[in-house]
Amino acid sequence: MPVPSKSLIEPPVRRRGASTAAGASIATAEPLLPYVSVTLVLRFALLLAVLAGGGGAAVTAAMIALCIWALIGPAQAIRALSLGVVIKYLNGAVFAFTGLEATLAWLLLFLAAVRVLPYIVERFVVALPVFIFSLPVAVLSITTSEWPEISIMKLLAFTLAAVTALTAFAALDPSEREAIRRWFFSLTVTIVAVSLPTIFFPAIAHARAASAGFQGILNHPQAFGIVLAPFAAWFFTGILFQPKGVRPWQWLAVAGLFVMILISGARTAMAAIMLSLFATFLIVLFIKPRQAIVARPLRAVLIAVALLGCVGLAVLASHGVAEALTRYIVKNDKDIGVEKSFQNSRGNGAELQWQNFLARPITGNGLGIYPGQMSREGVVTFLGIPISAPAEKGFLPTAILEETGLIGTGAFLIMLMLLANRAIKTSDIRWYSFFFASIFINVGEVVIFSVGGIGLYFWLLIGLATLPEDYNAASINPERPVPSTTPRPWVLYKRV
Repeated sequence: MPVPSKSLIEPPVRRRGASTAAGASIATAEPLLPYVSVTLVLRFALLLAVLAGGGGAAVTAAMIALCIWALIGPAQAIRALSLGVVIKYLNGAVFAFTGLEATLAWLLLFLAAVRVLPYIVERFVVALPVFIFSLPVAVLSITTSEWPEISIMKLLAFTLAAVTALTAFAALDPSEREAIRRWFFSLTVTIVAVSLPTIFFPAIAHARAASAGFQGILNHPQAFGIVLAPFAAWFFTGILFQPKGVRPWQWLAVAGLFVMILISGARTAMAAIMLSLFATFLIVLFIKPRQAIVARPLRAVLIAVALLGCVGLAVLASHGVAEALTRYIVKNDKDIGVEKSFQNSRGNGAELQWQNFLARPITGNGLGIYPGQMSREGVVTFLGIPISAPAEKGFLPTAILEETGLIGTGAFLIMLMLLANRAIKTSDIRWYSFFFASIFINVGEVVIFSVGGIGLYFWLLIGLATLPEDYNAASINPERPVPSTTPRPWVLYKRV
């Protein structure tokens, strides 16, 4: 039976000076940044340097190498897929491309699926939420879609990517889980660290447009901002709900990530963070009442209010801060106002999607299409089979209603609830906000179905957030950091 502890969340704690002698004292030390490996950061930075210096041939060779690497095992498939997405989204002002990257990215996903999907036999329950959504939408795509071949193609790609990602994480051995967490955190630190110097080179930092937000080493400011959002939510949740003293590095991590998101201009990322924190607060308060006893949500509210108050005072006291915040909200166009800015970026599209939904409210118009607007000119085919038909929609609620109607939307909500149920089974509440930030990104940028692009990366993050806890991994891998036997400020339950 779980025994309550005085803490909520457990970062890896490395034991040093351990002795095999009975009763020997063991010193414990918490790393500066949980789940970040300096060695991995240096390796990622070296890889980026090689890709930048080697041109398109180096990028193509790297993608081919990732395809081979993905065949080794689930852990390697996860790593290969994450690197494949990052490479595909690198900044064209620094990195050269041959045009084969998109094809190789699909090949990488297919090979990863070939390696991972045999594990689904024993882990079908992990992929079940995806099938609950995909099966009714497949019927709708065949019977009611205006472009059934495109809807089916997109649904198959979505199902393949989502099931592959979730199954790969479920197939990890307990000794591999912490290493995968460290991989993603280190990759994010690398993206930020390597992007920072580009601030002094506007042709790189703002390669998309001089007036656009900061994009660093990625190819779009929006991509740069939303990739950081789940990690910013993770660190910020630690500050809000940690029952003991907050360490300086936690504030630095949160401040750094928030500044990066602000200068990227990615409002979607900031909205996702705020919504994820709100969802986490509700879960801790109403669904996980035992955690509320330890997490002290009132304290979290007071910290959040104090931080908002500080931001308000800074806005009132400094014209520069107020102007920067205004530019962020209205996307650098101060003349149009907040309401007009929303209409231009999301409002008009959401209104059109709502009207299309009202025209076919039960079945929708077809997954991944623009009703009455798509033409075959924008569809890429191979042997007569559509393999690409870009559809960029900016507001998930109306987009899913427009495309799949009430039937598909109901199935989609069931899928999300089942995935959320897996995410909140952990005693580490930072992963609650990490999961919800990965989902709420879609409120302003529908990427969950864009598995040929950055949507695949977010399915990997969803898989990361739903990893089960393991308290006995040290007995499997003696080299793995061993949990301390004394209470720490992050664990709610200690299994005995």
